[in-house]
Amino acid sequence: TAALAAAQLVVRAASLIAFPLLTNSIEPKTFGIYQYALQVAAAWAVLAHFHLRVPLIRGIARDPARAGELLAQVLALRLCLTALVCVAAGLWCWLDFDTARERGIFALLLAASLIFSVGNTFDEALHGREAFERSALASVVAGLVINAGIILGVLVFRRPIAWAVGAQITGAAVQVALTYRLVRPLIAQPLWRLRWRGTLAREMLAMALGAAVAGQLGAWFGRFDLLWVRQALGDTAAGQYAVAFRALEVFLAAVMSLHAALLPSLARAQAAGAVPLAERAGLAVRVALLGLAPLALSVTLLAPQILRLFRPDYAAATLPLAILIWIAPLTFLG
Repeated sequence: TAALAAAQLVVRAASLIAFPLLTNSIEPKTFGIYQYALQVAAAWAVLAHFHLRVPLIRGIARDPARAGELLAQVLALRLCLTALVCVAAGLWCWLDFDTARERGIFALLLAASLIFSVGNTFDEALHGREAFERSALASVVAGLVINAGIILGVLVFRRPIAWAVGAQITGAAVQVALTYRLVRPLIAQPLWRLRWRGTLAREMLAMALGAAVAGQLGAWFGRFDLLWVRQALGDTAAGQYAVAFRALEVFLAAVMSLHAALLPSLARAQAAGAVPLAERAGLAVRVALLGLAPLALSVTLLAPQILRLFRPDYAAATLPLAILIWIAPLTFLG
């Protein structure tokens, strides 16, 4: 629990430096294109992920000896889904983006998102074996690589978007390599020696189908606001709105840290029975109401001062930030 919380705090602290630097180095229109491409790529990657996390973690927890076999099935399924996503997202890219530069940005960000999505298989296997410290280490390194790349691109090489996109791909590759290296001692044999088992794969797909459909709908409708702003008002407005949402993500650092820290304890409480789970869940609700609600109110009142950290072009994001901040306590409760 402590390792997961510390990992989230370290990465979020680095993003406090990288995000304002990137935003202030480019105009709102360019930032809007980048953020829109990043969000759409992440939404497509959810389909490749297919929420196979639950059957994988449950299967490993019930029978640790089959960890390698289960991991191999999930990895093969996600690679097949990734191929389908590449075709569908390629058509989307051709229809939705106008210039070769915009399409190139989206294609590279899609590649990074898909690498993260497939690579999460190894991270989830670590969670299944309760190797949370190893998972936290990989998360910290990948997050620092991404933020360091953005900072270097802005301050040293003066090519913020190129380095931001490259940092996403590099961070994804680093996380995959690290998590695979860390999960290997927990698997009985190398992945390439394991066999495809159609029956087992179909069972895992059936178990994950409901969550996958809900997750896909959530990925698109959860960020429908940014999609609508870009289509209705253009890239500049999308960039201004995206600044408010990214500022919200910075304030979500505490929320995400608490969330990651509580997940292992809630899982263990659930295994212990209904009463321990109710006690832990009640504690989480009290934290949200007594700690996060005052934080949201403070940000609402101080939104104009917070937006002064960015170039004047982004001043229009003041009202969206004052409203969006209330997502923080609601997300934690959810």
